[in-house]
Amino acid sequence: MVGVIIVSLKKGEGMELLAVLLSFWVFYPVLAMVVIMLTWVAYDGPGHYPVITLLAFVLILQFLGKIPIWEFIVVHPLWILGYITAYFALGVPYSLFELNRFCRRTAEEYNTAKQRFFASWREDRGGVKEDAWIEECKYHFREFREGTFSIRSYKGKILAWMTYWPWYLVWRLVHDLVKEIWEYIYSLFQGIYQRIADHYFADILRDFSPTDRSKKK
Repeated sequence: MVGVIIVSLKKGEGMELLAVLLSFWVFYPVLAMVVIMLTWVAYDGPGHYPVITLLAFVLILQFLGKIPIWEFIVVHPLWILGYITAYFALGVPYSLFELNRFCRRTAEEYNTAKQRFFASWREDRGGVKEDAWIEECKYHFREFREGTFSIRSYKGKILAWMTYWPWYLVWRLVHDLVKEIWEYIYSLFQGIYQRIADHYFADILRDFSPTDRSKKK
């Protein structure tokens, strides 16, 4: 589609192209595709959803939006080959970034879950808590249940990162960046929030303090 736009601009069809891009059968399918793809990325949905979405999008543009996508592919095969090569040349290193991020988060989740499990362990359960934890985590961290790890466990994720990396990149910039900004703002005002809560909850906290309860007696 980018190639079609470039060719149209070279022909001096700027106004006609703008009218096409703002038409019903182009603008709303584009909007729907963006929403569906970002939702899929956010919730890590099944891999067939983006394929169906992109295929439907291309068909709508071709037959309803009157954008000659197929004709452009036939006439400019070398352009298409160049686009595909450049696309995946960027997708491969981006998948390394996503894998690094995903593995770090998985390790953090594992350690957090392990600490919570050991903190809630009761001796009357019987058995060894380390063995119990291993049995527990086999259901939540299945990629480690054999005591080894193969990157094939993440093959689907890696292929998705390579194939749909622009959508992952947009989501990281929009969601993660905004989240980091809000967490930074919260850290700046955390002390103020704490003082407000301490002011109103002072009497409640005295009821939970053993020292204060003994004084009341």
